[in-house]
Amino acid sequence: MHEISIILSIISIVEEEAKKHGISHVHSVTICVGELSCVEEQTLRGCFEVATETSSLAGAKLIIEPVEAVFNCARCGGSIRAHTWLNTCSHCNANDLNLVQGRELFVKNFEAD
Repeated sequence: MHEISIILSIISIVEEEAKKHGISHVHSVTICVGELSCVEEQTLRGCFEVATETSSLAGAKLIIEPVEAVFNCARCGGSIRAHTWLNTCSHCNANDLNLVQGRELFVKNFEAD
């Protein structure tokens, strides 16, 4: 379960930024998670709830914005949206796809007092 280390990193990032700006209470944290990032949303939520209980983020809401997976074909230039890993272009059947988005995992923003 790598989700706990991800959440601990997110908490650290938000706490550091909040401290820089003199913020004492964080209401919500928004993260972007790619569909192919190999992260379980429910596990992230559970880890966030437990890990924030004793932190300055206690009571904060975790908002997860999914980022859909998009592949580009190096042969025909086609763009393909998918919910799983692809090997073959649906436009030209080439096996030369590049993932251009869908593995993201980052803090987008947080709302605070």
